[in-house]
Amino acid sequence: MTYQMWLHLQSDESVGSIGFKVNFKEIDKESCGNPGTPLYGIREGNGFSNGDVLRFECQFGFELIGERTISCQNNNQWSANIPICIFPCLSNFTAPMGTVLSPDYPEGYGNNLNCVWMIISEPGSRIHLAFNDFDLEAPYDFLTLKDGELLDSAVLGRYSGAEVPSHLTSNTNILRLEFQADHSMSGRGFNITYS
Repeated sequence: MTYQMWLHLQSDESVGSIGFKVNFKEIDKESCGNPGTPLYGIREGNGFSNGDVLRFECQFGFELIGERTISCQNNNQWSANIPICIFPCLSNFTAPMGTVLSPDYPEGYGNNLNCVWMIISEPGSRIHLAFNDFDLEAPYDFLTLKDGELLDSAVLGRYSGAEVPSHLTSNTNILRLEFQADHSMSGRGFNITYS
């Protein structure tokens, strides 16, 4: 027995667009197919047949949005979409080294954001930042780095655009990162490691 799938595209005579791309894969008749694993996520379970259950969690520092558990139902559909793992917009980092990502990096951070992260190290130490990737809508979206925990702490730098900033070292043991995005358009975001 063979099965077929048809895709019909209808277009008018006006403005064209970039179009679309479809990927397909043959799956077992009583299977939901592989739903994948969220970016920055971990999946527990490898069965995709009716009755199989998959569990998801996020890597350290990320929040899970959506269902933690999904099951393959008798209609060959998953009980829910796979969750996503996002980087929270407000948090403190106290580990000696780590990574700070813009929300939904590298998929684009969205609009109307006002995020604050604080990196707190041992008293008497300093914090070193390495920018691995940087792409913000210039000049409307920007990242401000401040030497200290207060809103009025000294500004070490303010960055926007797609040029990856140079390494930076704080003068104190607390570094405040403030990220603001306006109401329209966004870039890829940023990926910063600290030590």
